[in-house]
Amino acid sequence: MDGSTGRTGTSRLAIVALSVLLVLVLGCALVGGYTLLEVRRTAEQVGNLLSVEPTTVIRARGPAVVKQVQRLSKLETSRYTLEKILDAERTRRNVPGFLVGDKLIFVAHGEVVAGLDLSTIGEQDIEVSGDSITMKLPEPQILYTRIDNEKSYVYERETGLLSDADKDLESQVRAQAEQQIRESALEGGILEDARKNGEQTLEALLLSMGFEDVSFE
Repeated sequence: MDGSTGRTGTSRLAIVALSVLLVLVLGCALVGGYTLLEVRRTAEQVGNLLSVEPTTVIRARGPAVVKQVQRLSKLETSRYTLEKILDAERTRRNVPGFLVGDKLIFVAHGEVVAGLDLSTIGEQDIEVSGDSITMKLPEPQILYTRIDNEKSYVYERETGLLSDADKDLESQVRAQAEQQIRESALEGGILEDARKNGEQTLEALLLSMGFEDVSFE
């Protein structure tokens, strides 16, 4: 009986030990399997990221600058407001002026605007080197001249005893006044002012685009 009981106890201990060992093995296998699975998933994610095609960014600053500048089109950079006094007289040959004459004094108020026609700038006019840019600007020009009809007026007018006011005379004086105002603005240096103001405006634009050194020809 004692021998039988001893063998039975030993068998039970062996079964228990085997069971514990089996549980440990299975546990390690499960843990190992879970870790391997996570590693595989991580590897797949990394592989997906690496397999994405790279993005290439090309910054063609020259043409881009040209388009930005051309959008300004005719850049008005200088405006002169002037006043001119003109007198005009119309007579007829061999007829006294006090009979059929027509004369007037006209006060003309107008403005002259000058600037740069930036639509003419092309890629050949812009040189970009790193953060530096050199731009060849077009010559400044008079963009328009106009007479302010609300502020312009006939100061004085005299007609002959036998004639009426000639409606064409005032129109001709207004046209001449516009020309006189234009010439006065040119003599006053409006084109040089237009060039300087244009450079300042464009320099501010180019600096805002990221350039650090701006020069003009």
